[in-house]
Amino acid sequence: MAKRQHLPKPYAVSYVDGKKYEQRRDQYREMRRVSDQLCREHALSVVRQPGGKKPRPLYEGTGQTRYEAMRQAIRKALTQTSTERDFARVLRQQGYLWRREEGRKYATLRSLDGGRAVRVYRLGAEYDWPALERALAKNFARYGPHFYNLNFNPKYSLRPRPAYHPPARRYRCRGLFTHQKSSLFRLYLYYCYQLGIYPKRPAPRVNWPEINALWRDVDKTLEELHLTSKRGFSTVAEVKAHQETLAGQITALCQERADCARQLRWKEPPPGAAQRRAELNRQIAALRKEDAAAKRIIEKVEKTAACREEYRRQQERDKSRQKHRNKDRIR
Repeated sequence: MAKRQHLPKPYAVSYVDGKKYEQRRDQYREMRRVSDQLCREHALSVVRQPGGKKPRPLYEGTGQTRYEAMRQAIRKALTQTSTERDFARVLRQQGYLWRREEGRKYATLRSLDGGRAVRVYRLGAEYDWPALERALAKNFARYGPHFYNLNFNPKYSLRPRPAYHPPARRYRCRGLFTHQKSSLFRLYLYYCYQLGIYPKRPAPRVNWPEINALWRDVDKTLEELHLTSKRGFSTVAEVKAHQETLAGQITALCQERADCARQLRWKEPPPGAAQRRAELNRQIAALRKEDAAAKRIIEKVEKTAACREEYRRQQERDKSRQKHRNKDRIR
């Protein structure tokens, strides 16, 4: 067996003059200045950092990020609403929850799949609440308070959009098409609905954030189903026993992998040690993945059993309360 090669230990100081390397802030600024100068000489772009933190769009990629999706949702909602209530309704149809309260300093936007809330001023100055309020007021002055209904409610979309004039007095009327009461006009509307000229209901909108949240753990669920059908588990005890077997196999493979890693540090490692280590890595990764699936199966079964037990207790409490009520009525 070849002897192990002893390499010198690395030191934190230079072996030439015994000095330690230190990086200071002025060195970083000097390096940035030289880098900007080289970029200008070769006609390349230079990032000009304003005072304070760097703008968030600088760190975002060219693809559609979470912030860009929120900006698109806000722009779309502004083109279809004139009040804050309708604005929040359109955002919810797109999968976002709008929140603005008098006691809070900032308005926030959050995805319905449970992500973190984002303050809208972080999306840009044009997406802050004062700018959004001005845009909604502009739509209100042009289209009135029923701008949302004109876009989504077929009962309102049948009429042409007249210019909005604030009424001097308030009037109340019941029903729709009060100016058209003839049976011929009603028959005309009926055939329009049947022919599809006027939709019977608003077109369904896909809530992509919620759909992504539902499909996020589908792969894990399929792994659990495949493991259960492959091993033929019928009880939780069998899953726990299989998990213990996997733990023993993983421990043995990790020990063998450590031996291979130790051999690779020799001056002349044995042939095939690197391939054996790569194969052990693949086997350990597969076993750990199977162990994680078994752990999730146990957690879900125990959680389901606890929920069923709690439901049974509630049913028993409801039955006992009903019996006492019946006895009190009889008395």
